[in-house]
Amino acid sequence: MIQQTIYEGLLKDRQVHATYTPRNKDCVDYIINPLGIVNRQNVIYLVCTLWNYHDVKQLALHRFQKAELLENEAMRPESFNLQEYIEKDQQFAYPHSDAPIQLQALFEPRAVIHLYETPLTEDQILTPQEDGRVLLQATILDTQELRWWLSSFGSRVEVVEPIGLRAYFIQETKSLIGRYQT
Repeated sequence: MIQQTIYEGLLKDRQVHATYTPRNKDCVDYIINPLGIVNRQNVIYLVCTLWNYHDVKQLALHRFQKAELLENEAMRPESFNLQEYIEKDQQFAYPHSDAPIQLQALFEPRAVIHLYETPLTEDQILTPQEDGRVLLQATILDTQELRWWLSSFGSRVEVVEPIGLRAYFIQETKSLIGRYQT
């Protein structure tokens, strides 16, 4: 019922009065101006503004406790575009820094095939190595999403640069070894 009310507010361009539980906080009542829905890492987010403010927020749908459709027309920031918001501002990428990194990672041949067809970045370079692996070089933001993506390849990828990202994966590997050596 809550999800239906929020979707209806979005479709009818109307405000929603909602009770929401932020992470590690008590419930809060909001007047929400729905702008869009984004499904990210199996979590559905409502992209919105609150009350009369123009700053865009992301609220996880599973944290809503109540929702009531209001008669008031939703207030939309001038020239807001959901796709641009997601892409330009990397709002759902959860960056570890603001500056792009120069990623270098060695992939096993079968793990890198999709990168020939769907490049990770516009400046991506793939270079076959003597040991059969393929070196990926790309300029990209160091985000939680990138780290999840790299982790999904398991032992079929080795992060070479930047050294800070490599150190992160070394520590993750040590932690995994510790868990499985009991």
